Amino acid sequence: MATIHYEGLDGWWKSAAFWGALGIFLTITKSPPMPWVIIAIVVGAATGGANAFWLSKMKTKAISISGWVGLLVFAGLLYLLTNTNPLLRVPTMGFFALGCLFTSANSLVFGIVGTRAIKAVNTKNASWLSKLDPPAKRTGPPPPAPADQLSNREAFLAALPAAMQAEFRREVVEVIEATPFRSLESLPPTASALGGSPFLPPGTPWPERNGKPMQFLAMLNLAEIAAPAGALPAAGLLAIFYDSHEQPWGGEPEDLGSSVILYTPDPASALPAKAPGETGPSPLRQPVAFRRATALALSDAQESDFYALVRESPGDEKSRLTALHETMLESEPRGLRVMSPPILIQGDMDHDLEVAAAAHGLPEDTRWTLLIQLDSNDDLDWSWGDAGTLYFWLPSDDLAAGRFDRVWTILQCH
Repeated sequence: MATIHYEGLDGWWKSAAFWGALGIFLTITKSPPMPWVIIAIVVGAATGGANAFWLSKMKTKAISISGWVGLLVFAGLLYLLTNTNPLLRVPTMGFFALGCLFTSANSLVFGIVGTRAIKAVNTKNASWLSKLDPPAKRTGPPPPAPADQLSNREAFLAALPAAMQAEFRREVVEVIEATPFRSLESLPPTASALGGSPFLPPGTPWPERNGKPMQFLAMLNLAEIAAPAGALPAAGLLAIFYDSHEQPWGGEPEDLGSSVILYTPDPASALPAKAPGETGPSPLRQPVAFRRATALALSDAQESDFYALVRESPGDEKSRLTALHETMLESEPRGLRVMSPPILIQGDMDHDLEVAAAAHGLPEDTRWTLLIQLDSNDDLDWSWGDAGTLYFWLPSDDLAAGRFDRVWTILQCH
C-alpha cells in the first residue's frame, strides 16, 4: 500500500514562520518582548504546522479570499481586546491560534479539532449552517449518477417535435465517467490515478520526444474500468505520456509520436519510475473512480437543428425549450470520459483521425475509439491550450488486442 503524499507539509515551516511572525507582532505592540515572544513563537509554530497539514489534506495550496478576510477581522478584534487588557494576552493568543485553524480550513464548524464530536450537530443543523459557510470538500469516490439525470433528459426530449425527438433518442449512448476524487486513505500504488508517478515494466526507459522527457499524465488500471466485453484487455496497467513541451494539436502528420502509452499486462511485475532528473517526493496524485452512465451525444448538425427550432418558436415556447435544454445539460455526465464518445469543444475530429490513420499507415476507414480524455487541471498544473482537453484515440481493433503503440492525441480548447 502506498500513502498519498501531502504536498503542503513540505513547507510547513514557512507557514509556521508566518503565523509566528503575526503572533509576535500582536504580542509586542503593548507588552514587553519576553516571555510573550516565546509564547507567540510556540503558538505560531504549532498553528502553522497544523494549518499546513490541514491545507494539504484539503488538497489546496492557499487560503481562500473569504478565509483571509475572516482572519483579518479576527486579528483586529483580538488587537482591540488585548489593547484594553494586557492580562488577556495569553488566552487570546490561544484563541488566535484556533481562529487561524478554523479560518484556514474555511469551516466555521468543523475546523481541525472536534470533527467527530460535533459531526451529529452539523448534520442536524446543516440547513442553516450551510448559509454561514460553504460545505467542506467531499472526499472518497464520487456518488452514483444523479437521480434526476434521466428525468431531465426525458423532459427535454418530450418537448421536441416527434421527428426530432425520435432522431435525438437514437443518440443516447452509454459512457464510462472517470472522476478524480480526494482520498485521505492509503490506496494501492497501482490504482487508477491522474498525476503521481507511473508503474512501468522492469527496464523500461522513460519516453522522450525531440530529446526531452515526456510528461506522465495518468495511469489506468484496466481491471477497474469495467469496459464492454472484448473492448479492452481484462487486466493490466496503462501509463499515459504526452509531449507537454510542444503540445501538438494532432492535426498534422508530424504530430505522430506526441503521446506514448506503455502497457504492463501483469501489474504485480510493474515497478515505480521517476522522470529523468526528478528528485524528492512524487508529484501530486489524484485517484480516479469509474462509473457507467448514459449521455445524449448530439452532433453539431443536430445541435444546430435544435437551436433553429428555438429561434423559430414563439416567446413562451422559446423560453421553455431553452430552460429544459439548460437543465438537461446541467445534469448530463460532464466528467472525464473513458472508452466513450468524447465531450467535444471544437467540433468533430474526423479530419484529424484521417490524418492519424495516414500517419500510422492505416486504412482511411479505420475505426477509432477514445481511450480517455484529460481536461486541463489546476491542481495538477495542466493547461492544454486555453483551458482545453486532450483526447487519446486508438484503433478499436488495437484496443481489443492489447496493442497501444498507435495512439493519436488531439488537443481542443476554447
